[in-house]
Amino acid sequence: MTTYATSGTFTYARIDLLKMQIRKALRRATGGSISEQSLQRVETGIDLFYIARVSVYGYNIQHLVVSELCLEIDWKEYNNQVSKGRVSVTIDDRWRDHTSIDVDEAVRLFVKYVEANRLATEWLVYYGKGVNTDDANRRLGFHTAPLPKWAANAVSSFSTVPEIPEFSVGVRMIDK
Repeated sequence: MTTYATSGTFTYARIDLLKMQIRKALRRATGGSISEQSLQRVETGIDLFYIARVSVYGYNIQHLVVSELCLEIDWKEYNNQVSKGRVSVTIDDRWRDHTSIDVDEAVRLFVKYVEANRLATEWLVYYGKGVNTDDANRRLGFHTAPLPKWAANAVSSFSTVPEIPEFSVGVRMIDK
């Protein structure tokens, strides 16, 4: 990872900043239970442009989803940014611990909901269009999982991270 610092700003390679946001969100949203090996596999999936979305789900006692933290990468927009020469991104001290405000707030809301409702969490990755699932699973050491079942309709809130417009973060929760 290449990082440069100048008076309260840090510059990262675009792909490294994406991986850092997802890594931090996964660690916080799972209460730190995600293994280092799994985090490295997710990073490899991002490096290979396989992974388009990572979700952490909050499950109730009936094993139905009642909340989701969703992290999405739009690879088409990523390529657009890179083609314009924007291979690095500079952030400032508004990014506490080098985490975007959007990611920080979405994770905070998700974790608060999970803790208040005593939910179990599980995470899944979703591959982008055109990715051969069998090849990607074999390469990353993942397996196909059943789609989660929601307990009820959910309300959602998503935002795009302004400094990295190919990256969006959001939460979905059932409306109680």
